[in-house]
Amino acid sequence: MHVRAATSAPPGWDAFVGAHPEATPFHLAAWSRCVARGLGAEPLHVWAERDGQVVGVLPLHHVRSRLFGARLASTPQAAYGGPLAADDEIAARLVEHAVDEAERRAVRYLELRMVRAPGQACDGERWCASDLRVTLGGPIANDDDGILKAIPKKTRADCRKADEALAAEEAPGLFGEFHALFAENQHSLGTPVLPRRFLAMVAECADLAPRILVVRDADRRAVAACLSFRHRERILPYYAGAARDALHLRPNHGLYLNVLRFARREGCTYYDFGRSKRGSGSYDFKRRWGFDETELAYRYRLVRATEMPALNPQNPRYQRKIEAWKRLPHWAANLLGPLLSPGLS
Repeated sequence: MHVRAATSAPPGWDAFVGAHPEATPFHLAAWSRCVARGLGAEPLHVWAERDGQVVGVLPLHHVRSRLFGARLASTPQAAYGGPLAADDEIAARLVEHAVDEAERRAVRYLELRMVRAPGQACDGERWCASDLRVTLGGPIANDDDGILKAIPKKTRADCRKADEALAAEEAPGLFGEFHALFAENQHSLGTPVLPRRFLAMVAECADLAPRILVVRDADRRAVAACLSFRHRERILPYYAGAARDALHLRPNHGLYLNVLRFARREGCTYYDFGRSKRGSGSYDFKRRWGFDETELAYRYRLVRATEMPALNPQNPRYQRKIEAWKRLPHWAANLLGPLLSPGLS
């Protein structure tokens, strides 16, 4: 067996990802291309070969930030990452190669965003584990009535009220409305918005099976929108935003209820509500939908850093900056956000 690395994915990469039971859309070469071209992070594809066949993959990106230093990550802007391999021994070889690369590049740390840790590959004195992030999800009912019945009572009541006030649409040509709502939402959270070019690349990337759903009020105004990915029989609502002045209409309830409905009609059987940070508003909202919760196995290998990174809005060190960002004029946040957000990916 040989472990190799290159800036481009080799033939057989996506075929291996497509056949692996733990694969995610973020392991596809398409995601790496979007991150490289849209966020400017240098890609590094690490893979294992045996008898000319790909038997393991690990997508990486070298993320550079003037504010937070450099890191090697699998993979930026993704909920999930880390190695996919035929067995734990191959996964360990991939991780070992990534560690060597992180040392060679003298980054602050190596970050692996895994659903589960690959055996003992991430054990050792310079490895750190985070239990901050979880993923929520579960099966989609067979019909629209079943979808509503599966939602806990209080959230179901909010969904019914949203249904009375809002109408849903999923169609090509909705990117502009989605982007405006997403940028507004990020600003209200005190988070620099992602570059429009990155979001547009993702929204147009056929390999990621993207779709945009918008919910509208009685005046046909878009009040919430979501960019989702379909991977096999799973739907993953990923980037979303809602108008702050329409929260009385419960736009987020209407949005995610209709993501479930549209996904069911297209044959999806599993709803992946993505990652959330424990203690965040997003986490509290998602928990109320009754889905199962799984702790994510995020691992960090320290290189130049001396402690586990804490790049998250719950860190008290960033509260003043977050509040200051919220006070920026919207136009200024939209102008400055894309300059800062790639380093936070």
